[in-house]
Amino acid sequence: MDLDELTLSSVRRFVQDQVINHSIKPRTLQRRISCLKSFSKYCLKENYMKSDFTAGIQAPEADKYLPKYMTLQELHKLFTCLEHDLRPQRIRNELMFKLLATTGMRR
Repeated sequence: MDLDELTLSSVRRFVQDQVINHSIKPRTLQRRISCLKSFSKYCLKENYMKSDFTAGIQAPEADKYLPKYMTLQELHKLFTCLEHDLRPQRIRNELMFKLLATTGMRR
């Protein structure tokens, strides 16, 4: 297929196929649409095609999940377990988890 043959309707058919036949999640669909848009911009920049076939395509809203936090009791239990560990990596593991827990860093 020639790149100039790609149209807005072909992208819409692709999106419909992904949703209906493959039951993909909104976040996956967002990534795929983003990939198509990036590819289209690259092709336009390099003059491989004349028009943007993704113009007007918008990705669906994805669910936003809040991070799950450990309770203070769970953290205390984890730290106690790490402090009583007898393996050589005990100090490294304990410090790593304490750093993550006390600074709010993510894994």
